Amino acid sequence: MLAFVQPAQASVESVMVGNGPSCIYASSSSDDVTNVPGVSFDASTSTLTLDNANIIANDVNGRNGIDIDGGDIDVTVVVNGDNTIVGSGNGISTNGTLRFVGSGTLTVVGSEYGIYSRNYNLVFAGPTVTARGQNAGIFGFLGVKVTDGKISAEGKTNSIGTGGGGAISNKPANLGAIKGELGYGARFKKGSVTYQKLESHDLKLVKWGNGKTLNTKKAVSFGGYSKYWIAEIGTKACKGCRKLKKAVIHWRTYRIGKQAFANCKNLKLLDVSVVGTQVIDSATGKAGGIGKKAFAGAGAKNGKGLKVKCGWGKGFPDFRKGARKALISKGLSKKANVVK
Repeated sequence: MLAFVQPAQASVESVMVGNGPSCIYASSSSDDVTNVPGVSFDASTSTLTLDNANIIANDVNGRNGIDIDGGDIDVTVVVNGDNTIVGSGNGISTNGTLRFVGSGTLTVVGSEYGIYSRNYNLVFAGPTVTARGQNAGIFGFLGVKVTDGKISAEGKTNSIGTGGGGAISNKPANLGAIKGELGYGARFKKGSVTYQKLESHDLKLVKWGNGKTLNTKKAVSFGGYSKYWIAEIGTKACKGCRKLKKAVIHWRTYRIGKQAFANCKNLKLLDVSVVGTQVIDSATGKAGGIGKKAFAGAGAKNGKGLKVKCGWGKGFPDFRKGARKALISKGLSKKANVVK
């Protein structure tokens, strides 16, 4: 399960709403945003309500549509009716956690980020939200979680972003209209497999699930983006996966972590025929791109039932000797059948 770090309870210090040339301020002891149509704030419950609000704050460079500030705050945003928030900085910005509830619609546009939490999480539990920003449509430093409603996010850099290792947790149907890529470090789960976004279009496979075949030649799709590639298989990513029977490692994969396939007792085929020399150098018998004990205990019948394909077949150079030496140094059973 992808864990979320929750902020400690703290008082909201200010709620600032930019609307044209004005900027209305509300302290934690006041709800003085009532003169902004469609916006109210209850300091006693840290609840911001948007009810057919139309906030356009693009008259001053860098102004946020709505800015909620304080310590480690946790604010509920109730969305009723149809709402539009536009900021020349961020659309909606906070340093804490925002929880969006309600059954209304919310369109948020920011020059930098649409909806932005610089320290904690963003949680969506009901409304239909569309967010756009130059850097990311939605950014939650520690994570973005969708439990209900529908989220559409678009950004020229990232669609949904997090800080390093932040989680993206969602029901599959909730992320239907994402454009662009996830941010660096973002974790997400597709089916039973957990991935983490790396640089460019690359992913790390963090945890394998219950599938029978792992093939890193195939692209991974998420939301509206379909060209992510598994560049790394993480430490213990497939360890002990009894249902995994076939692993095909493509040249796009440049790193296999420690104990990545350890104790995969039913693994019958390991295809490393097209991996790059940074992973296995058959000429020297070294496996610089594979971690310790990556294949320890892997293979049916104590390794005897595991076939390892390491060459391109008839008419091509025979890489078996070097590849076998390299893989055995990373825990592969000497009983494994290494074929060309």
